Amino acid sequence: MLETNYEEMIVILKEKGEVEIPLTDCDMQFYIEDTLESLDLKYQKLIPPVRRGSVKKMIIKIEY
Repeated sequence: MLETNYEEMIVILKEKGEVEIPLTDCDMQFYIEDTLESLDLKYQKLIPPVRRGSVKKMIIKIEY
């Protein structure tokens, strides 16, 4: 069931070119990175600047 959620994130990433994931979900991060590397796609991991409190999301963006 969790892998289905990860696959949905890959679909969103391909459609929009970027996706936000929780910084605490390492499994999702590794799954997305492994999938993008297996598809031979280049990507960036971005952490938005802190505005209030702690950073809770990371953005993974496909480089075109």
